[in-house]
Order: sequence, then C-alpha cells, then structure tokens
Amino acid sequence: MKRFGLNLLFILFGFTFAAILAELLLRAAGIGYGNSPVESHAVLHHIHPPGYKFTAYDPGGEYGGHEVRYDNLGIRRNGEADVSADYKVAFMGDSFVEALSVPAEKSFVGLLQAQAGEKAEMLNFGVSSYSPVLYLLQWREVVKKLSPKAVVVMLYSNDILTAVPSKYRLSNNEETFDKPQFSDRVREWATGEGVNFIDLTEAFNAAAAEASELFFERDIHFNEDGHKVTAQAIWEQVNYASFF
Repeated sequence: MKRFGLNLLFILFGFTFAAILAELLLRAAGIGYGNSPVESHAVLHHIHPPGYKFTAYDPGGEYGGHEVRYDNLGIRRNGEADVSADYKVAFMGDSFVEALSVPAEKSFVGLLQAQAGEKAEMLNFGVSSYSPVLYLLQWREVVKKLSPKAVVVMLYSNDILTAVPSKYRLSNNEETFDKPQFSDRVREWATGEGVNFIDLTEAFNAAAAEASELFFERDIHFNEDGHKVTAQAIWEQVNYASFF
C-alpha cells in the first residue's frame, strides 16, 4: 500500500512538472490563447487596463499572432498617444473600431494615422461591447477632457443603428432588397439633425464589385482590406488634409 502511494505521488508530480514546463515553453514561444482583458468601471462598466499587451488568437484560424497593446490611457495603440498634439481625432465605437482581429497599424485608425503622420494624432477609443449610451458616457468621462478637434463615431447594428455596410448584402449583391439598410436610416437621421455622416456603403460596394473580400469569412469584422477601404473613405469624406 505504501509503495502504491509513492508511485501515485510520483505520477502526480510528473504530470504537474510536465504541465508547468509546457506552459513555460508555450509562453516563451509566444503561443497560446489571447484575451481582451477588461477592468470594472463605476461609470463605463468596463475599460481596458492601461499598459497591457497580449497576443491575438482566433480558434478558427482566420486571424491572430499579432500583438495587441493598450497604452497608458487604456486605448489600443502601438506606443503612447501624444495627448498634447494640437490636432487630435477621437474614434469611438465598439469592436469594429477597436479592431482586435488585425494589427493596429493595419486597422483603419492606424492607416489614417500613417496618412496624417505627425500632423495629427488619431486616438482609437473603441471598446468591444460598447454601445451608444456608453459612447456618451465615455465622451463625458474621458474623450472630452482631451479636447479633440474631431470625433468619429462608428455605429453597428447591435447598437440599434449602424453605419457599417451589411456583410450579408455585400455577399449577396445579386439579390434585391426591399428594406433599407440601417446605414440608410442613420443617414436619414443625420441629415435631419445636421450631423455629418460618413457612409461607407458606396465604397464597400465598389470594392466588392472588384471581387474584394472585405470581411472575414466567419468573423463579422473587417479584414485588412476592409480596414483599407474604411480608412480611405473616411479620409476622403472628412478631408483631413484641409485641416492641416
């Protein structure tokens, strides 16, 4: 009985040692499940922890392997944001703006930063699972204090209204649809309220007509080409160059 107990103890020790060694090797190789950690917040419900980084991972294999960083403001960015810059543009929204499925420099905010160079600071305040009521609170609690020159808010259908083109309609462009897209309703509302509206539908339809895939196959978000089209459409319609 004593011998059996010792053998069992050695077996358990061996499994534990092997598991610890495997974990250390995986971490050293940068292999493992990514995560998007959040911290509770009394007003905003959840925020990103400042100064945190992790490796993006998708079980389906559509994306992943790139590093995701949050700066000292808790916004997604490679490096620290220059909050003292004279011209700052704040981008607000949910996971479409945060864009965890692509490297930061290939997201539409990152592409716009590359186009603007040192003339402007593009700030990505996107947080997965945020909605319009949280955008308003985020504006009051965080964004407004930085005094941005412009604010771009991207809406999606799970925000009740959307300015993101329909992935389904782009994939089934031969069908005829009787009902307007959510983006059509947002445009109508914005026109009535005198709010500048950036419609991505025309740009996405033109790119889709050239057989470009703008969304991941299974994931609902923009792929790298979708971010390129978004960045170009925003740049052209807002015409940042006129501000510099």
